Amino acid sequence: MEIINKIRLKIGGMPYTISTTEPEEYVYELAAEIDKAVEAVLDRNPSLSLNDALVLCIMDYADSRRKSEQNADHIREQLTGYLEDAARARIEADELRSEAARLRRELGMARGQNRQKDREAAAEGEKEKR
Repeated sequence: MEIINKIRLKIGGMPYTISTTEPEEYVYELAAEIDKAVEAVLDRNPSLSLNDALVLCIMDYADSRRKSEQNADHIREQLTGYLEDAARARIEADELRSEAARLRRELGMARGQNRQKDREAAAEGEKEKR
């Protein structure tokens, strides 16, 4: 069973208590990141309320998350394509190796036949000399 941590933190000067199974240090890092983003929004727009600044931050994070997911999907598609290309190349390489082996065998047989013909011709030449 996972341990649930109750973590007290502040965002935009407001206290919050978060119940989570995430490590405390991680939650504090997230809170610090959000607090920094909220403060930046409030610095640029001093007339905004804390809730408005939080909504703008949430919109920005949601946008970033969606774009990250789209990028991850694109990378997965590219990786799938690369893996398919590699599989095709591996099959083609295997076929080429088989073809090369077959041609080496044929070449060996042809050389053997040529040597045999050379021996027969030499023997025929010797008979004619006698």
